[in-house]
Amino acid sequence: PELFTRVTIGTQNLTLTPDSVFPIVWASVQKLPKLPDTHKNHVSPVDTFVHFEVEGYKRLLEKVQSDMGVVQRASKGEAVPPQTLQGVIQGLNYDQVPKAWLSLTFPSCICLTQWIKDLPTKLQTISSYVLERPGVYNVASFLRPDRFFEAVKHQYARKHFKEVDSIHLEIQVRKYCFIIHKYIVICYNCLTAWPQYFYLFKKENWIWCFSFQFFKIFI
Repeated sequence: PELFTRVTIGTQNLTLTPDSVFPIVWASVQKLPKLPDTHKNHVSPVDTFVHFEVEGYKRLLEKVQSDMGVVQRASKGEAVPPQTLQGVIQGLNYDQVPKAWLSLTFPSCICLTQWIKDLPTKLQTISSYVLERPGVYNVASFLRPDRFFEAVKHQYARKHFKEVDSIHLEIQVRKYCFIIHKYIVICYNCLTAWPQYFYLFKKENWIWCFSFQFFKIFI
């Protein structure tokens, strides 16, 4: 509709262009799934991390839905978008993720349309971690993957009565990963299984193997 291609209030920075991706993003925002309720009183540091990830995604969704709601009302002439939405409207015009939406995370892709397309999958993944702790974590679904690795280190330290500062992650990039652990031999072909190379982390009797997207713990 023509209303979805024009938000004009007298300044070029607050105007949606005809080729804006607003209709695509607005349709996707309306279909985003809801996140489950969580609590932070967990014994496991990893479970506590997942709780804060859920809370972070809830704040992100609230921000995205609020901003898009204002732009949608402005497209109908029912509201005047404030100057604070300048970055959002520019992002819609140039198919770029607004910086305001990335304040809680990191850029995971270049274009806004792909970012909003991937968001439901990330929300579903995080929701599944609330219901059950998996054996494989999709690191790309996290807002703050760096905090995930810190949580893993704390959980390992508690289990083995070690100082967290004494635990370090050793990184090796390998084309083929042959892992022998507790009489289990696992072979990964990193070029056929996943397009990314795997990182191999090893600390005493833990072997952690993950790509840029997946993290698996073998105990």
